[in-house]
Amino acid sequence: MLHPFGGTFKQFEAPVENVIESDVMGRIKSGLVELEHGGLEPTAVPATKFHLYNFLKQHPTASEEDFSKEVDRCRRYSEEEKEYSREGNPLPTIGIEVEVPEKYLSEDKVAVLNELGIPNYQESRTYSNALWEVNPNFTYSPWVQGRILQELAVMGALPMEDFGAGTKKISSEELLSLHINLGLPGELLTNPRVSQAEFYVLSDVMNYAFTSENRLANRKTNTSLIRKSKNTKVSKKSGKMSLADHDSFALRLELRASEFRDYPSYRMLAEVQRLAAILISFMKVENKLPTTETEKKLAEVWPDFSNEARQEFEKHGLFSDVIDKNPAQGIDILKSTDLRQKSRQIFSRYARRVGEIIGK
Repeated sequence: MLHPFGGTFKQFEAPVENVIESDVMGRIKSGLVELEHGGLEPTAVPATKFHLYNFLKQHPTASEEDFSKEVDRCRRYSEEEKEYSREGNPLPTIGIEVEVPEKYLSEDKVAVLNELGIPNYQESRTYSNALWEVNPNFTYSPWVQGRILQELAVMGALPMEDFGAGTKKISSEELLSLHINLGLPGELLTNPRVSQAEFYVLSDVMNYAFTSENRLANRKTNTSLIRKSKNTKVSKKSGKMSLADHDSFALRLELRASEFRDYPSYRMLAEVQRLAAILISFMKVENKLPTTETEKKLAEVWPDFSNEARQEFEKHGLFSDVIDKNPAQGIDILKSTDLRQKSRQIFSRYARRVGEIIGK
């Protein structure tokens, strides 16, 4: 893949034998064949391959019986994708982009990611700092995206710190940017009749709840809300829409200020997907688009969430999108008040309401 500044860096073609030992790759392929008998969802394949690769690297002499048991455990990734992608499930597709200091991604590791089907590229490079972005393809389940993050840690591609007793966590010395992409229905491509301020409500609550002051102070890019992505993979949910020039685009909601911090980040992925569902349902109702009974119920929740969040912000004198326009103000409030705790409570409470409506 070409990196943004032209040319290539670490992205090279190499025979699989030079990257992943042929016997390891052969066993991974045999595991996929075994899973295909039960119906293997395509969106679960990268996470499955990644997990099996790490398992075999950690257990190079694993017996066929042990390997088969591990393969069987991987069925849950495909089962989750089937459940989250089924017709009538209103949760949007989800994708992530995690920025990693380049020093943790050797050329061999990058080549392995390429062979396993995990997209990645050089994000930026300066004299003192270089970042590598890993951006897996979308999935329907947030837990499958979380599995890829876990496998990156197992691989040694993330900066981990040893806390003793066999516990490792993301190093407190590193800030890992984590962008979240949520698929939007193609019907909303043209002039969605919802104020942009509604998108910032979701973004702001998420950032106050889960993003550290240090990350907010050091972020490089502003929040990008609605984005058109050309020639992306087709989802059963977001689909594509053909414009006048016949170029195909997918529509997504991109939330950029968050960071990856172990367990809270996995919870955040699941909860933000649920809250995006009430916003998307609200948008569909406002645009008079066809909606299911479940979506109508979800749409009714959005005004409650939005109003409660705004009231909390107003208590602290915060305005919409302060994270982009005046981050110092938001950081000061987070340090001196209970805004983070209140934001997490709001976030989790409404995520639970979504779960009650959709039966999850």
